[in-house]
Amino acid sequence: MLAAGVPAVVLFLFPMSLGPLVYVYAERKIAGFMQDRLGPMRVGPYGLLQTIADTVKLLFKESFQPGRVDSVIYLVAPMISMTMALFVYAVIPIGPEVVLLG
Repeated sequence: MLAAGVPAVVLFLFPMSLGPLVYVYAERKIAGFMQDRLGPMRVGPYGLLQTIADTVKLLFKESFQPGRVDSVIYLVAPMISMTMALFVYAVIPIGPEVVLLG
């Protein structure tokens, strides 16, 4: 039962994980065209690795926290909002007896 649903889940999740890379690349290229510039061209062939370079940059960026803030709420609030956004995918039927569960 589980093995039959694995290809369906992989076929569903694979495009969802690569989609944002394609969307960001297309958005940068279109914005570059509209602003009469080249767009991302420096990282990788044709700028294909720009999104990965931006991700690495953000991971190693120095975090800043305002002085009078509750540290726990300040750090947990983005996690809560992201969790709520991902709950949309919690009950997506893939097949007659296969459902993605978060």
